[in-house]
Formats: sequence, C-alpha cells, structure tokens
Amino acid sequence: MPAISLFSSIYCRADELAAAAAEATGYRLVTDREILEEANRLSGISTARLEESFFFRTASFNPFLYELENTVVWLKLALALQLEKGSVLIHGFSAPLLPEWLDPVLRVLVLAGREFRIGLAAETLGCSESEAWRRIRKADGQRQFWVSFLSGASDAWDSDLYDIVLPADKASLKEAVEVISRALDSTPLKERNPNRNSSDFLSSARIQVHLAKHGYAAGVEVQQQDVSLTLYRPVIMHEKLEKELQRLVMEADEFDSGRVEVKVAGNHRSPFSYRRFETPVKVLLVDDEREFVQTLSERLRMREIDSSVVYDGESAMDMVHEDTPEVMVLDLQMPGIDGVEVLKRVKARNPEIEVVILTGHGTDADRDVCMELGAFAYLEKPVDIDTLSETLEKAYDRMRRRKSRL
Repeated sequence: MPAISLFSSIYCRADELAAAAAEATGYRLVTDREILEEANRLSGISTARLEESFFFRTASFNPFLYELENTVVWLKLALALQLEKGSVLIHGFSAPLLPEWLDPVLRVLVLAGREFRIGLAAETLGCSESEAWRRIRKADGQRQFWVSFLSGASDAWDSDLYDIVLPADKASLKEAVEVISRALDSTPLKERNPNRNSSDFLSSARIQVHLAKHGYAAGVEVQQQDVSLTLYRPVIMHEKLEKELQRLVMEADEFDSGRVEVKVAGNHRSPFSYRRFETPVKVLLVDDEREFVQTLSERLRMREIDSSVVYDGESAMDMVHEDTPEVMVLDLQMPGIDGVEVLKRVKARNPEIEVVILTGHGTDADRDVCMELGAFAYLEKPVDIDTLSETLEKAYDRMRRRKSRL
C-alpha cells in the first residue's frame, strides 16, 4: 500500500482525523507544508509562490497558466519522492496530486453538513454565521478548482472519486479511524493490481519536470519502461511536435528504454494541455467585429496562443484593471472609446502591456500616432495568421525581457 490520500472540505476536523489515522495505522503523515518545503528544495521556487498554486484564482484568460503548470510538476515530484520512503498518509491539497492510475491507494474524502461547518467556522474565527458561510464557500471553490485542474473532474466531492466518504458530523473520530483501518485490511483493496506503482509515479514526475524545463507541458504516464504523453487539445504540426517530445523524453535521465507514445485526447480538458511556455498566455483581443475576432481567437488557439475577447474599449479597460493582459491586439475604429484612446490609457496606466494594432480602416497618420504612443506593431486587416502569431510572440518576448530587468 503506497499511500492513503485524505482530502476534505474545510471545517470538517480533517486535520484531527489525519493525525489520528496516521497514528492508528502506522502510516507516516505527510502534510502540505512538507510537500511545499521539498518542492522548494528541488526547484528553488519559494514556498510562498508554490503555496499560491493551492489558492490559484481562475483568470479571465486561460486559467491554466504557465506559473500554475510549472509549480504543479515540482509539487508532484516532491510527493513522488515522499512515496518512495514508505507508506504515507497524504493530507490536504497534496492528496489530489496522486494520479488516478497509481494503485493501490486508499482515497478518503471527509465532508460535513452545512450547519456543522458554519458552527465550527464561526467558533474558530469568532465571526458571524453569514461571514463563516462566505469563507466556507470561498474555500470550497478553491478546492473545487484545484481538483478540477488536476483531474478534470467537474465535482471535487463526487463519491466516485474516492474509496471512502466520511461524514465528520455523523461519525466520531474513533469511528472514522476504524473505518479507515478496516478498509486498509479489506480484501478488495489488497487484491488491487498495482500496474503502475510509486516508482512509475516518480519516473513520470521526473519526466514531466524535464519537459517543463524545456518549455513543454503534457500529461505523462509511465508503465514500467513505456512512456505515454497526452496532449489534451489538437495542435498544428502534430508530427513535428511528437518527434520533439519523443526526443526530449529519450534524453531524460529517467528514461531507459521502451516506447514513447504521444496521443491527443478527445474533448477532455486537462491542466496539462500542450503549451510552449515561450508563447504569451494572456492575450486580449479587442474588436467590435464579433465574428471576426472570435474566429481570430480560434485560429490563434490552434497555434498554442490562448486569448480572451472583448468587443469595445470600455470592456478592454475593465479587463486591464481586473486581470492585466500581457499583450493586447487592438482595433482602432470601435463605438465608445476608440482604439487610439484605449492605447493612450493602457500605456499611461500599464506601460508594460504590449499593444499590437490590427485595423482595417487605418491611415498612415494613424500608424504614426499609434507608434508614437508606444504600440509594439501596426498591422492591417486581413492579416496573415502566422505573421500575427510571430508578432505576438515577439511582443511577449519584449515584455518578458523588460520584466526580468526589474
């Protein structure tokens, strides 16, 4: 038995249960703090930044951003190394990091009713019941996003994801520990076939880190000597990408021999969608021609450039205030605030944002004005999609180099 994973909603006395279950079973308790410290040692990323992954806010742009993908691979490696040290009980946000294919793992979910949780939160925080419920809902939302990010599950509390669901408000601590202990000794659990064990998990985590260091994110599974990479959306030049990923895997220290398979999943959305990390991840398209800009967004996505779309200048400025883009593609002639005025305001408030003008109605005078105001480039419709993609990557590169000097 490589592990017990114990995940919970907030204010369910899960910390007490995890400690008691570890003592009763003899499994070593591994908390989020230990995983964060190990990931910090391995990666050099601060524990504070790593911990932000647990509470990542869904962005207006692609929510699966480079920072989150990059930190998760190090957290997985830290967890895989813990599993190599013997039987462990993983508790907290780290529990869902265990892949679904790793077996046998006893997966435990701890829940409680609303009244129980509100009462415990209000008592612990010294706040009103309405404030307690607000905080509970926020914390549950963070846990939902985390599980969905890691597994694609639409419901973090779905009982099908777990072997045991323990109601903290209906079972005593002693009873809950006994349920876990009995499950460890149960015949069905013991008879599970560990097709891919903790060593395979460690190998997959190391390969995933190796790919991340070279700017790629993809799902990785290892079974004995064979490696399977999964891309979760269609990409152009698939054969070229497949050869590049296979080459990188074969160069990894963890790879010995065997097959390297690259596959594209169906419509399933996963955090580890293929991405080249040097491409911009927060692109804002601003154009009042809805059909045109939506089509443009889809064409960019096929070139691994995700974007968010708004249809007027006011909405563009709202987006800049709420969730600052890295690169903006801006039309000039729009109702309300026109493109030139948006460019002025963006450069006054957020000069680090690179702005690419894309218009079908501009003049030479417009070009001169925009470039003087700080636009990165001035392009005219219809634009070649490869030209636009290259321009966005160059704009992102300049933005990133400028940030690195700060």
